[in-house]
Amino acid sequence: MQIRWQLERMPYSDPKRAELHIDLALALQHLFDQSGDVAVLREAIAARRTVIALTPPSHPDFEEHNRHLCQLLLKLFTSTTDLDSRNLGQALRWSYPWTAEPTGSSSADPLSCARLYELASALLLEYQRTDDLPTLRDAVSTARRVVECTQPADPDLDTYRASLASMLWLLSGRNGDLDILSEASSLVRQSLSDSRRESEDRPARRNLLALVLKRQYELTGDVHALREATAVSYQHVRAHET
Repeated sequence: MQIRWQLERMPYSDPKRAELHIDLALALQHLFDQSGDVAVLREAIAARRTVIALTPPSHPDFEEHNRHLCQLLLKLFTSTTDLDSRNLGQALRWSYPWTAEPTGSSSADPLSCARLYELASALLLEYQRTDDLPTLRDAVSTARRVVECTQPADPDLDTYRASLASMLWLLSGRNGDLDILSEASSLVRQSLSDSRRESEDRPARRNLLALVLKRQYELTGDVHALREATAVSYQHVRAHET
């Protein structure tokens, strides 16, 4: 398909990527209508999710993109025998219009941020199913927007930070980018820094920090990172023993 070829050659930051993904989604949806191939429908859904990830919530077509995704998710739910209730739930939630302030706005709606987080999580699941690197990059881009639009006092902020850190860790394993790894380290440290926000997820975050530091050592030979990774791992083990 020529559209796929164009996307492969196009820089990730090109503003026309969203338009091409729209064309790809429409072509795949038409192909599914003719063939009934569920694999084609899943690819169309991935393309629609990418469109949303590349479109600011303030864009006039943002809600329309969500409605198109809703329709595809409902088709998937009714066209397969291996039904995933998460697809139906997402479709139902996104079947109602919702608004969000521009990225980084101090008045962003918490519900909008939560739905962007849901989108980032859906993209991550799609990456884990397909091992498609652009899908992982789209998940990271969306997760960054979630962190940016979430208020500092929001109790979910640490969860969003840790989720983004986890995605960045996965991405660093694909491209070896040290800046991405440093961003992951900073985010997971932030998610652990506020002692007032005790969470059952803190052991998992400490483990994630150890993994990030270990990869930092593997890529740079930084002995200090290895020592800290060992210390954090020890804390993680002790937390499970108590």
